[in-house]
Amino acid sequence: MALPARRRRRARRPAGPGARRPRRRRCAGGGEPADRVRALAGGDGGHLRGAVPDEGPPGRPGTCVPLGAPCPPARGHPAVTATLTPALERPVDGARTVVHTFGDPDGAPVLALHGLRGSHHGLAPLASRLTGHRVVVPDLPGFGASPPFTDRAHDVDGYARWASALLADLGPDTVLLGHSFGSIVAAAVCAAAATTPRALVLVNPIAEPASGAGGITGLGTAATALLHSGAARLGLDGVLRHRLLADAATVSMTTTRDPLLRHWISDEHRAHFGTFATTASLLECFRAAGSGSVRPWAPRITVPTLLLAGARDRVAPPAGQHALAAAFADARLVLLPRTGHLVHYEAPAWAAREIRGFLHR
Repeated sequence: MALPARRRRRARRPAGPGARRPRRRRCAGGGEPADRVRALAGGDGGHLRGAVPDEGPPGRPGTCVPLGAPCPPARGHPAVTATLTPALERPVDGARTVVHTFGDPDGAPVLALHGLRGSHHGLAPLASRLTGHRVVVPDLPGFGASPPFTDRAHDVDGYARWASALLADLGPDTVLLGHSFGSIVAAAVCAAAATTPRALVLVNPIAEPASGAGGITGLGTAATALLHSGAARLGLDGVLRHRLLADAATVSMTTTRDPLLRHWISDEHRAHFGTFATTASLLECFRAAGSGSVRPWAPRITVPTLLLAGARDRVAPPAGQHALAAAFADARLVLLPRTGHLVHYEAPAWAAREIRGFLHR
């Protein structure tokens, strides 16, 4: 039976031995030019500073996609590329704490502190890419699987005491890392000088208190504060766990145009944004995060410090980052173009590369 005309044209093959044959697309490291194909095998990406970073979760091994196409997420937790040890619950300064560890068990230790309403899941994409290191990521008390404090407030001082004890357990060669609210806690730990880390890494550091911000950011902060305090006063725990709040966080903080990455970030927020222990502990932490910043602690910090910030960060804008870097005795600021307050989600490979370079200098 004869093929239809369109199918006949597609089925034709060059007749002569010297005729050109159509070029076949090769996959995952198969030799396609770097400017045509991005090989996604779950690795670092190895892009140059200033280039468009390898955004988001890695694709399935063996997948090639044209530049600019969205990354196809793998099943499960697509952004974790290194070994994750089973969760371990341990007492830290009197607080029951669930701790997760990524990477090389014999590697140089890194203690990573997540931000407000986060858990270890948020830092997993970054922690898993810090090859050669043992990255310890606890769920802060009151978040994730860690119960709240029973003997102190969930504020910067309370978390700094707890983090200092964990840092002391890990040893003097430990690098301390903090994201967002975690950057405030990490800075407070370093400034106290009771236990000093080898180096300090602040990802999307809070340069100025959110409560004092103007414009849309200030209005959004005020509205969120009213919502949290009102829900806590009325006992409306479900309101603060509602997925609409998680979606609002995704919309306000995500800057990538990659549709699959945006969808993945939304799923992460919906899954983990409501994993706080109690409304009371959340409200205490929210007030501490809104009124605090890294700035008061910076002049007292003497260890080498790396600031990783997003050029489109609306929570911690770039202008404040430059002023913050100048307040440290020894600090280096690196801004990532086209990235906002979710560097650890939108560009974990870039962030890991900068951190490794900073620690090995």
